[in-house]
Amino acid sequence: MNRASPEHEAEKLWKASDPCKEDMPALLLIIAGHINNIKAFFSIGIINEETRAIINRALDTFELHPGQTRPTEVGPWPGTTFIAGTPKYSALLGSSNSLGAGYFLTQHETQVGENKYIFRITVFPDLSTIKLQSST
Repeated sequence: MNRASPEHEAEKLWKASDPCKEDMPALLLIIAGHINNIKAFFSIGIINEETRAIINRALDTFELHPGQTRPTEVGPWPGTTFIAGTPKYSALLGSSNSLGAGYFLTQHETQVGENKYIFRITVFPDLSTIKLQSST
């Protein structure tokens, strides 16, 4: 649930100003052989007010299909989806709760594949979860 880096958490928990890399947990080594199979990222328990405001604005302004009525809140699963190339998608992708997914894909491009990108963002009930789906 915490997105802080291992180094930051080690500094905080171990009270070490510059933790030794060898002492850090090998987090990515566990999944290193399967990293190219990542299909989605989740941002759970969103409390960041800026991100929540972006979600609310996106919900208040997304285009409705003919006959569709505007929801007053995020609907039950499957929630509300925003597709790549739309302003709402871009705003959500640029929020602090979504930046980590793009950063991960960029930093691990050789492992996940050069053509991986986030093609849609789905917001789940209660404004507490964002699902970012990646594809090639």
